[in-house]
Amino acid sequence: MNKDKIQGWTEEQLGKVKQKYARLGNTDFDLLAQGKEQQFIGKVRQAYGKTAEEAEQEWDAFKDACGCSSSPSKAA
Repeated sequence: MNKDKIQGWTEEQLGKVKQKYARLGNTDFDLLAQGKEQQFIGKVRQAYGKTAEEAEQEWDAFKDACGCSSSPSKAA
């Protein structure tokens, strides 16, 4: 898998996340790139008024549905 294909896949997945969580800002999405998924979920909780359990379940379901939890080699 080449670098351009991986970058394209990553940008596509980020676009899906940004569309789903439009109330969040770019610094919130940067948390995902930094591997800080729990902090990102905390931002989702704050922005959308969800409980910890609701936010985590919604995030897990979203990742499964959009293919965001797959690696680019599996998605290709």
